[in-house]
Amino acid sequence: MRHALLLTAMLALCAPAVLAQERIVSGDVAALPEAVRATRDAMLAAAKGADLAGLQAIIDAQGKPIQLGFGGAETAAEFATGNSQTADGLDVLADLVDILEAPYAKVADSEGGSFFIWPYLAGVEDLSALTDADKVVAYQLITPDALVDFADYGGWLGFRTIIDDDGTWQAWVAGD
Repeated sequence: MRHALLLTAMLALCAPAVLAQERIVSGDVAALPEAVRATRDAMLAAAKGADLAGLQAIIDAQGKPIQLGFGGAETAAEFATGNSQTADGLDVLADLVDILEAPYAKVADSEGGSFFIWPYLAGVEDLSALTDADKVVAYQLITPDALVDFADYGGWLGFRTIIDDDGTWQAWVAGD
């Protein structure tokens, strides 16, 4: 079942059209299941503390790896530094803070469970049809030119992360 959940989540990352499933957008952290909130809070604390080892500790405590980008990164530090414009990964940690503080989407999967994706914009099928309020959220995360590029591509290409409803961190990716 977990493989099916991961597949659903990864499809959601790569092909936003699959998010035609039930999805609820919220910025209410208190509405998250306790396990999801705990994982998000731990990720947020590590990112705010510039603690790449702390992010890796969250992954290690799960006992299984997560999807870290699409380029073969095996650790949180490799993913962050590999996607960094400053080489130290701190800008990528700042992006993680930004997305975890943005509204999320709760997405029902085909197995009767759900997963949570930050930012919710990663699951929007038509980025060219965003409301003004959605654009404000997008502009907090990316530039207006990037939003046009994402809309032309057909999906969110920025950083995004997924946590399963049981609190398992499944993915931290960017790009396609």
